[in-house]
Amino acid sequence: MIVKRVLLAVLIYAALWSPAVAQSETSSEPISVDPDVHKLDLISQRMEAYMSAMPTFEVETKARWTLDRDNRKVRDSRCSLKVRHPSSFHLRVGSEAVGDAWLDCVSDGKTITRLYRTKELDIFSKHEGGLKEILDDAMTYSSVKGSGLDLLVRPDLHSHLMTSVTQVKDLGEELLGGQRAHHFSAMWYDDSQVDLWIAAEREPLLLRWQRRRKLDLGDDQPREVKIDCNLTWTPHADLPDEFADISIPAEAAQVSDIQHYLMEGRTTELLGQPAPRIDLKMLSGKSWQLSQHRDQHFVVLFFFASWAAPSTNGMPAVLRFVEEYEQQGVVFYAIDVGEDAGSVRTFVEKQEYTHPVVLDPKQQATAAYRITSLPVTVLIGKNGTVQAVHVGTSPEERKLIRADMEALVAGKQLVTAEQQQEQQ
Repeated sequence: MIVKRVLLAVLIYAALWSPAVAQSETSSEPISVDPDVHKLDLISQRMEAYMSAMPTFEVETKARWTLDRDNRKVRDSRCSLKVRHPSSFHLRVGSEAVGDAWLDCVSDGKTITRLYRTKELDIFSKHEGGLKEILDDAMTYSSVKGSGLDLLVRPDLHSHLMTSVTQVKDLGEELLGGQRAHHFSAMWYDDSQVDLWIAAEREPLLLRWQRRRKLDLGDDQPREVKIDCNLTWTPHADLPDEFADISIPAEAAQVSDIQHYLMEGRTTELLGQPAPRIDLKMLSGKSWQLSQHRDQHFVVLFFFASWAAPSTNGMPAVLRFVEEYEQQGVVFYAIDVGEDAGSVRTFVEKQEYTHPVVLDPKQQATAAYRITSLPVTVLIGKNGTVQAVHVGTSPEERKLIRADMEALVAGKQLVTAEQQQEQQ
């Protein structure tokens, strides 16, 4: 019995301590480290240390988003970031894809103020925080995503980079804008491919960031989205005391979450009102006016863009609904937001869409219908008033779209007289 107990004790001891012993034995052996990974690790450490040591800096980025093998431009975005350590900053982001909208995000180290401006809308939010909290807001994060700034503003820049990449390849040094730069290629954690160019001279700063990712639009024809971003630095920038000040327009509305407000949509403000006039060209080249359907048809407007996957994925489902009700006076128009005819035609031909497409290259209808996200489905009654608005095409939203269409063709008014008076 004693022997049995001793043996049991030895086995328990071995089970508890053998991992530590094994660790001790193997730790004395040299660890094999990929030289390319090791080089990126060292350089990214230097980059983080250098950025943290600069009392001030300014960086401007220009990013181009392209789609498919024909390198078709989707949109351009521009960012500028001014920082005074430890936590004051001024970030400005703009994109032609959303009608020259701009997001200003500033902090004095205590309060972050975000101001979103378009030709039709001014909204702002205020929250506690400084530079470390810059990406805590969904709107700010989505605005800088892909620009390289979403990596650079992280306090854990080095560790985030090294835990996000695999299959690192050192492609040597290249001249980039007259500067020598280390070129690395790697796979990102989301299966996209990234290329980084980091200055090889005294200032180890990111000079270029490129990312490629396959995009599934639901048509069995995966496309590649490429983001190519160039960064221009001003280390130790001479920033005035008021660099983080911001002027809030008197008419601007304060909201708790800018992105949530935009995703919720402002088109609902049109419920019960006469549908804004639309006088545009169709993809076929013919002129088209919304007013031609007054007192004759129920109209479904579907605002989309070929680069916005949620809208292109959801369009087939909405089209199926429309086809069910075409014999009951329902007509459908897909309104493309901000793209040229050639790009839209290529997309439509690939998708084999046969329903009419209206072009809104200057986003006139988009502004009139207060579209702030894509896709948006607008149902217009025979009397020419906006009867329903649906943002997105989730399964739940599709059920609501179908229910509203059934109610309309059955002769029901979705907006009551009281609701119409409230809107007016």
